[in-house]
Amino acid sequence: LDPDKSLYISNVDSKVNEEILIELFVQCGPVTNVYIPKDKISGETFGYAFIEFRTEMDTDYANKVMDQIKLFGKPIKTNKASLN
Repeated sequence: LDPDKSLYISNVDSKVNEEILIELFVQCGPVTNVYIPKDKISGETFGYAFIEFRTEMDTDYANKVMDQIKLFGKPIKTNKASLN
């Protein structure tokens, strides 16, 4: 994932999958990658995800527009990803 083109999304419900995130975020621009970390043993998600766009401009737009959007009744929080 390119940190300049990626968003960190927190407060993600366990029912949310890659397809749902792509469908939601593609409204802001072309999505190139989605990553939802999961526990290796249980397969449960950790409540956060990363989404990468084709351009940094799309990432900035999605960060403004999608913050606090509700998915399965929970408002997601979006921030530029920092992968260091």
